[in-house]
Amino acid sequence: MPRYFKVLSGTKEWGLFNKLWTFQDGWLTIKNKLDDFFGCDIHKNLATNIHELYMKNPPDHLRDQFSKNPDKQGFYRAKSNSSIRKKWLEFVKAHQLEDYNTTRLLWELEISTDDMNAIKAFYPMMDGDYYFELREGKKWTGYSWAVELDEPTFLRLRADWLESNNKQTA
Repeated sequence: MPRYFKVLSGTKEWGLFNKLWTFQDGWLTIKNKLDDFFGCDIHKNLATNIHELYMKNPPDHLRDQFSKNPDKQGFYRAKSNSSIRKKWLEFVKAHQLEDYNTTRLLWELEISTDDMNAIKAFYPMMDGDYYFELREGKKWTGYSWAVELDEPTFLRLRADWLESNNKQTA
């Protein structure tokens, strides 16, 4: 049976979950500059990575500076010594862009290595809080920054959130 946990607000850990789900906001504020930099619309085309440059569909004028074949996620990687990669690293630094992912979150949560593998899913903010799900059969004890929710409570919360987001996008 799945187990669900709510991250307690006001904790350092809540701030880390918030960073996971909001770091891209800084990228969105400069979307026009990113579009100009690449000479194309970056929406759903650019990976939020500050160390490497990945694009789903590099524009024709830059295509020769990217790998010939995409990775498993369908992204082409800028060649290590390419002009666009060097300019990208300068752009990232100049605009103080950052990236954040679940691997970094797990390390910064300072949980044991065994417990890192226990987490199955991270959920975006729902009703002002963040949640995560454990893999079936995994233990989770000794962390005062999260409280367990019963499955019906979590599923109702998730259903309400999904319904609300579907109404907003319809």
